[in-house]
Amino acid sequence: MTQERIALYSSAALDRLGQLGASLVGLSAFAYIAGYFKLKHSYSVIGAEWVMSFLSGEDILRAGLGPMALFGLSILSCVIMVGSGVLVKTKIATFLVLIAIVLFVLRGGDQVASPDLPTVLSEYNFSYAIANFLYAASGALLVYCVYKFIFVGLNGATSILFVGALMMGLYAAPVYLGHSWGKAAIANDPSFLPWVKNANEKGSGWRLIGNVNGKYLLMSNRTGLGDTYFQLVEIGPDWKVIAATSFNRSEGK
Repeated sequence: MTQERIALYSSAALDRLGQLGASLVGLSAFAYIAGYFKLKHSYSVIGAEWVMSFLSGEDILRAGLGPMALFGLSILSCVIMVGSGVLVKTKIATFLVLIAIVLFVLRGGDQVASPDLPTVLSEYNFSYAIANFLYAASGALLVYCVYKFIFVGLNGATSILFVGALMMGLYAAPVYLGHSWGKAAIANDPSFLPWVKNANEKGSGWRLIGNVNGKYLLMSNRTGLGDTYFQLVEIGPDWKVIAATSFNRSEGK
């Protein structure tokens, strides 16, 4: 193989790696923004917004991994459809219908119909399916807008649709999902949250809300008093309380 051919292949490989790196950076930025708004509104609804100051970048990215995966899958699928140049609108619309069916069967229909599932979790699963569909739809609409821009040119309708798709994926969907999760977490029966210690169905033990920068956020939901108590603890030889607060649900509504 000649030096020229080796250089040609090396350059092509570097170009592909550069494109892959740019895609990962873009998806990571999407995941970070979506994760931030999801966590911010989750903690805001349950009265623990102070937790945001303890979060690490890894925590925020982890919260946005689901949106990033759906967003990326939607973009990749729609780019392939657009590449054919034939029946683009029909293909994208069909893709979104199929995504909706899959999401609502997996997260919505089957679980809502389960008699053993707490009502609050059934409602959250339905909200989760809606939010995931919005993530997928935002990716599909962005690809369609780029397609229109390349082959038709920029116009007002395309610009509005592009901005709307970005807002739907980066703000509306994560805010909706965070709000839905927060409502489920402080419901009278948040039984989908695991007990941590000294807990039983009739007691006031602590439930695990999540991992916060290597620490654990715990909640004690005392239904009779209408108050919710939070502790951010660090696990070691002894449990160390980093921060604690309470939230009156009647005042927070």
